[in-house]
Amino acid sequence: MAVRDLLKKYQELIAYGIVGVLTTLLNLVVYFVLTSWLGVHYILSDIIAWVICFVFSFVTNKLYVFKSATWTFNALLKEVSKFFTSSVFTGIVDVGLLYAMVDLMKINGTVSKLTDNVVIIILNYILRKLWVFKKKAEE
Repeated sequence: MAVRDLLKKYQELIAYGIVGVLTTLLNLVVYFVLTSWLGVHYILSDIIAWVICFVFSFVTNKLYVFKSATWTFNALLKEVSKFFTSSVFTGIVDVGLLYAMVDLMKINGTVSKLTDNVVIIILNYILRKLWVFKKKAEE
């Protein structure tokens, strides 16, 4: 199979990977600036980073990854609601994993945050692909 064919076949997954990397980098930068430079508690820093990344992630996933064409108010509201619900869920998992690794297991915060983000990226893809931006059979 030619490279072009592979790129076309896995276009969505590649786009998700790129958006995921960008979202993760944004999350890490915000987190580290808040904790290291501004002295904000790591949990609050994680929550702030999550909120900023939520907006970035919704827009990029909608437009570039899953190429959702829903622009009516009701359809958009449904999509945003599902995206928010899945993001809150993974946000809770994110904070819980970070707390468990840093406070309970005494793992370095940086190592914990990097490990945590791998889990969150995979979980977000599954939820967004199968629930938030699920294509209807007729599309």
